[in-house]
Amino acid sequence: APPAHQDLLDQPGPPVRAAPLRRRNAMNPIYTAEALATGGGRNGHVTTTDGRVDPELAIPKPMGGSGEGANPEQLFAAGYAACFHSALQ
Repeated sequence: APPAHQDLLDQPGPPVRAAPLRRRNAMNPIYTAEALATGGGRNGHVTTTDGRVDPELAIPKPMGGSGEGANPEQLFAAGYAACFHSALQ
């Protein structure tokens, strides 16, 4: 059996044109942060270029690490929470 509405697809009609693509203006960054991680990755150290964030990193105890430092998930969660809280204000 032909697909539903095949009769409409078979009928000639006016050509269809896609809308022209508009090139959006590139956004200019207002602020850029940079950080450098050293050591053993998840067991190491991370610091921002301005020195405001400067924690030792350690794998969490539940993942078999010492848990004696921050971990990337905590840093990500803190940043996400701050952005989300700011959006609610």
